Amino acid sequence: MSETVSPTGKAPGRADAGGPDANRWKALVFIAIAQLMVVLDATIVNIALPSAQQDLGISDGNRQWVVTAYALAFGGLLLFGGRIADLWDASGPSWSVSAASRWRPRWAARPPTRR
Repeated sequence: MSETVSPTGKAPGRADAGGPDANRWKALVFIAIAQLMVVLDATIVNIALPSAQQDLGISDGNRQWVVTAYALAFGGLLLFGGRIADLWDASGPSWSVSAASRWRPRWAARPPTRR
């Protein structure tokens, strides 16, 4: 099987001879810290919720509504932040826009505009 070679003499889709991008470790650290913050946030909410429930006089049935409202608000802000980051990115939308648009209703799905 023959391999297609570009005019520069390199096979398409391969990394340069310099090796992988050095910023990948920065990205990994950033993603790991973001994941830690999400887990830490959920843990704090679950630990603080029973005491808040007693202070506010919320019933056990209504506590589930508080958890649901918190999860919806958190997820909505997470999607909003991802969309803002995609609009801010100079190279265009990333995979997060296409992944999020699969779960959005079709009437809400609009292609992102490039600048």
